[in-house]
Amino acid sequence: MSTQYPEQISNPAIESSLRQWREHGGLHRLEGTKCSECNEVYYPRRSVCPKCHSLNMSVFRFSGKGTLLNFFTNNIPMIAVFGFREHSPRFMSTVKLDEGPVILGEVIELSNPELLKPGVRLKTTIRKQSRSANTSWKYGYKFVLDK
Repeated sequence: MSTQYPEQISNPAIESSLRQWREHGGLHRLEGTKCSECNEVYYPRRSVCPKCHSLNMSVFRFSGKGTLLNFFTNNIPMIAVFGFREHSPRFMSTVKLDEGPVILGEVIELSNPELLKPGVRLKTTIRKQSRSANTSWKYGYKFVLDK
């Protein structure tokens, strides 16, 4: 292989957004697993049920709706969030999904931050997360108020 075009050499460190879409359903489609034996659901995916130790796990897609348990305001200095200046402050939260699991996520698109209180209903939406090594955007779930 020629060394004239080193950028064409296969580099496993470079991420593929298509591969990410196929293999990381949990990040894009909020998929976890459900045990066929005890019917427990888990997020992120598990290959073995921690409750009954069964290997009969199937992909389970969560509704994406849940209740806010707790949150904190992340006031990062503007220089630290270069390129995300419009997203400060950030509201990081723990959300109990309607199906049971508790997950972490960011609450976005708040017109009034005082609306954010434990017990409020939230739903997931897909938004940009960060840039990957090949300069394409990574996408993932975030939360918005469920009106």
